Amino acid sequence: MDILSTLPMVLLLFVCILIGKFVLDRYRSKAKHQDLVEKAQAYRAKRDKEIEKYREFIPNEEKKQAITNCESIYDLQREMRAGKFGSVDLLMFYIDRCVQYAFPLNILAEPNFEKAYQKAQECDRILSNPEEFERIISGCDYEGVLFGIPVSFKETFYCDDMKLTFGCINELDQTYKGYAPLEDLINKNYGIVFTKTNVPMLLLSFESYNRVFGRAENPLCLGRSPGGSSGGCGAITALNASPISFGADIGGSIRMPANFCGVYGFKATSTRMPHFFSASCRESSAKPQEQILACCGPLSKSLDNVILGNKMMLEYHRKGEKSETDNIGRIEMYSPPMGFNQSYYEEGLSKKKLKIGYFTYNGIANCCKASLKAMEKTIDTLKKEGHEVVEFDTTLFAGFQRTYLSILLSSGLNKELLGDEEVIEDYKNIKLSESIPKFLRGIVGKIFYFLEEYRKYDSVQVFGNPNVKEFHLNSFDKLHMTKKISKYFEDNKFDAVISPVNSTPAIKHETFKELTHTVFYTALWNFLDFPTSVIPRVHITTEEDADIDNLSGEGQEYVDDGIREINNGKITYLKKTKGDETFVRYHKDAIRGSVGLPVGIQITTQQFEDERCLGITKNIDTILRKHGVLQDSKLYYQYEN
Repeated sequence: MDILSTLPMVLLLFVCILIGKFVLDRYRSKAKHQDLVEKAQAYRAKRDKEIEKYREFIPNEEKKQAITNCESIYDLQREMRAGKFGSVDLLMFYIDRCVQYAFPLNILAEPNFEKAYQKAQECDRILSNPEEFERIISGCDYEGVLFGIPVSFKETFYCDDMKLTFGCINELDQTYKGYAPLEDLINKNYGIVFTKTNVPMLLLSFESYNRVFGRAENPLCLGRSPGGSSGGCGAITALNASPISFGADIGGSIRMPANFCGVYGFKATSTRMPHFFSASCRESSAKPQEQILACCGPLSKSLDNVILGNKMMLEYHRKGEKSETDNIGRIEMYSPPMGFNQSYYEEGLSKKKLKIGYFTYNGIANCCKASLKAMEKTIDTLKKEGHEVVEFDTTLFAGFQRTYLSILLSSGLNKELLGDEEVIEDYKNIKLSESIPKFLRGIVGKIFYFLEEYRKYDSVQVFGNPNVKEFHLNSFDKLHMTKKISKYFEDNKFDAVISPVNSTPAIKHETFKELTHTVFYTALWNFLDFPTSVIPRVHITTEEDADIDNLSGEGQEYVDDGIREINNGKITYLKKTKGDETFVRYHKDAIRGSVGLPVGIQITTQQFEDERCLGITKNIDTILRKHGVLQDSKLYYQYEN
């Protein structure tokens, strides 16, 4: 038998071996994944049993009402010192809210109730001894305003003897031990960390779902997302189950939950806020994506709480205190210990005539009626108060989204955290693009470009580790655009810019994959590293806003005619493609049925003007309240009792 006659059999055998190996590997992978899922289920069953212990607690109605009447941490502190309630009463009020409401909605990650209770007892003991109380308060920041106050953290913040999973089952065995800077800040001011909150797997989604803690619900409307990746922080504060919650932001992770849940939030200039508070922030500063850094920030139903949280983090960093058990390291390459400049804050707060830029379309995703109404109300109210409001030129940041994604996803999906766990549906497109070998991406990209599938072309191009040339080109693009927009700010003497937070109210579950492009209203300011706040509830979605099926022109207002790029002053627009049709369908579906959901606005200043941003935010918030613009959604009331 000659070689040629046996060749087909050899090839067939080879193909069979490859297929067999693929099937076997797939089977083993599925089996390992299933083992991890069972592990997560066992952990949650144990955790849930611990939480259920607190369900029998019945708070004192008089004290409960006294706590409910407080609008800020300052109010809570004043009433506590007046003897209306103690720290244990306060803690048990928030634990009760967590057990009754946050826990069933998968908003909690890991509770810290038992240790928190012990600390609250100690605070009450100190409070009963005036001399000891005064001595301790004298050593605290801001006159001990955090004394005896419960606070919550995003799951990715360092906290001694608590888990740090990033929403990945593979990390469940890891319990962080040692120095935790933000916890240290809270402890030194006699505050109480009582729980961590839910996040999306790997923190890359604005839906908060993972297989460890489950899918977090928006407390205002079940079936919708609370945002992400600090979705649990937004939801727990919306429920008044925590007076303040600390999250982190690299693309809108504080501001999207603030908008979806109707609470305040603030993203600092990343190089003002220290990165050692959160593992996710340190992670972002140790990879190629260091060109865009995550930063920590507070969320709360009270703007005063958000301002206080920001002040305390900056003050802690300024002092540069170091623990003997420091195993994280306090060397900050990116954030000098500047502290909080009160005079800059007062400047923004007291300015009688502001010059405000605005835009309602970012060139990528059109806003729905509700988002546009929030902007219109703000603009009209500011003009009534004598402030100057002028349109901002959005062509200046045309095309930024491609560079942003290229930087953010330069390291791909974190396989070390995932282990054998399969990625969730949100990231299937990322995984698919990432699986294309780098040498084939150019070819695949050109095919999509030829077919005018520009979204898919961009997706294929941005994944994977950049080479040196690509790394420098990304850096140059970011630097060039930041300088250009900073100059535009200065030339026009803008005090701030207002813009939509998202093109829709809170989105429905399992739609992030198709609505990723709506994130660029928030991601823009991460790309430029400008400080940005959210004023929530500027508009509450009405039936007319949500009546997406009776739009004139068959809803063409929501078709993406996004600006692609500008070359030599010539604007090139994206053409409508199949991808756009899918986006429009999901975009409409997010608006449909959104009656009662809150919509807010963003307020942005230039880099390093964080204090002015907060001052201007307070200034505008006061104006909007004066004119009765800000309102609570009736959906909040279902959690009053």
